[in-house]
Amino acid sequence: MRALIAGAVQGRECLPEMLAEELRLGETRGSARLRRVLDEVGDGVRSAAEAEFRDLIKRARLPMPMFNACLRRADGGLHRVADAWWAAAGVAAEIDSREWHLAPAGWERTMRRHAEMISQGILVLHFSPGQDPLGSCDRHSQDR
Repeated sequence: MRALIAGAVQGRECLPEMLAEELRLGETRGSARLRRVLDEVGDGVRSAAEAEFRDLIKRARLPMPMFNACLRRADGGLHRVADAWWAAAGVAAEIDSREWHLAPAGWERTMRRHAEMISQGILVLHFSPGQDPLGSCDRHSQDR
């Protein structure tokens, strides 16, 4: 469901508000999962991998970043869009899936984009969709 909804929104086939209105007008029984996905999309999440990253951040009780934040250059032009952005810390997180980033052209685009962000003083963290960037923090928090 995450991939379907996020893909439709990312592909500009519909707006999150349109989906929320359809849900409001329709049957509510059995809609809990759809409501959660629409909440994620409302937070700016645009892929299943980003939604999983958001879940991990929530479980770890970390500050919630802006998802798919438009980063601007000093001259006001669009710099880049970061998958996740913690403005106060100047940190961006990028979820680099093999599907979109491993082909030679995709890899080169990704490297140029990351180099540009780094050149602007942004700390860029890279993760693959299946990677646990917190190093099993749930297990460690249970040990305490």
